[in-house]
Amino acid sequence: MDFSVNKDFHFGERARVEFRTEFYNLFNRYNIEPGSVDRGIRSVNFGKVGGGIQGLTTRVIQLGAKFYF
Repeated sequence: MDFSVNKDFHFGERARVEFRTEFYNLFNRYNIEPGSVDRGIRSVNFGKVGGGIQGLTTRVIQLGAKFYF
């Protein structure tokens, strides 16, 4: 699950600062690849979990700030 939060602070009529925090893989869950449907009970791979889905596998937190004038 990805999540982001931002907050604006205004200074006068035109200037403002935006603070932003972004979380990728917020709960740090490993995404398991679904198994194949053709695995029979006699298959050597029966009951085994497939590998992980490619991509982001660890939690990442990104902080940022923007100044508008």
